[in-house]
Amino acid sequence: HGEAYYMLWMLDHEPENQDKENDIGLLKKAVDLGCPDAYGTLATCHRIGYGVEPDASRIEFLLRLAIQHDDSNPDWYYDLAMQMMENQTKEAYEGEYVSLIEKAAELGKSYLWLELVAAYHYGHGVEQDDVKAVECLQKAIEARIPTSLCIMGQFYTDGVGVEKDIEMACEYFSRSI
Repeated sequence: HGEAYYMLWMLDHEPENQDKENDIGLLKKAVDLGCPDAYGTLATCHRIGYGVEPDASRIEFLLRLAIQHDDSNPDWYYDLAMQMMENQTKEAYEGEYVSLIEKAAELGKSYLWLELVAAYHYGHGVEQDDVKAVECLQKAIEARIPTSLCIMGQFYTDGVGVEKDIEMACEYFSRSI
């Protein structure tokens, strides 16, 4: 089974190993047998050139396979989004980047809610939408992301995505202290 080969690779793997191509053999076997963790790990190996050539299209392919087989790992969504932005692929500018970041945030990378606030506020990868930015900011506040209260205070000060309300702004600013 793929998981067994993956575990063997994890137990046997040594980053200092000079023979990286042989070191990665167990990992490739785990990929061949359909182990989602192996897909994600091999994608990382392709990113850093560990035992395989760096290959942007292979990284995206492997991360998509990992997500297809196990959609509960936020790192794969985040890594795929970052890979797309790094390569400036067309999908990154058609909203898939934002969808991937949102999924990663929902799965536990809560600091990414602020990334989504910026995406919606400035229209990066999606149509500009301050109301949606505020919705994401509320999730960041719920996740107790430190700067989110200050940002909400500023949004109320400027009337960004909400009615301008200095009292509410002061409340958020005071909660941030």
